[in-house]
Amino acid sequence: SLVGSRRYTGRTDLMLKSLRMIIEKPFLGYGLGSVYSHNIFLEWAASLGFVGLFPFFLFVFSIFSKLFKRIRYNPRFALFFTLLLYVFALRMVSFAMISHKAFFALAGVFLSYHDTSQK
Repeated sequence: SLVGSRRYTGRTDLMLKSLRMIIEKPFLGYGLGSVYSHNIFLEWAASLGFVGLFPFFLFVFSIFSKLFKRIRYNPRFALFFTLLLYVFALRMVSFAMISHKAFFALAGVFLSYHDTSQK
């Protein structure tokens, strides 16, 4: 049993609670800060519903796709891509949604960077 295990931290309960919240209000969710589940996708879906999760998916996908395209023109972006992927993966399974400042800060820096060497 997970509950009797020394490795059990309660995260499973938080994730299950988020899933129940998503089932109850799948479209609009319960509002920002209403859930803490240790999984960014479950938090966004429970907090903002699929209406809020879809733009988040597009945002994350656009960041990674733009960065991946820039790697072809400038290999130094590979390090930045790896760093952003690491921060995203770390934050995906830890902390609350409002604490993802590192990911959004790195994404903002990347999106504001204009590489003049592209042709």
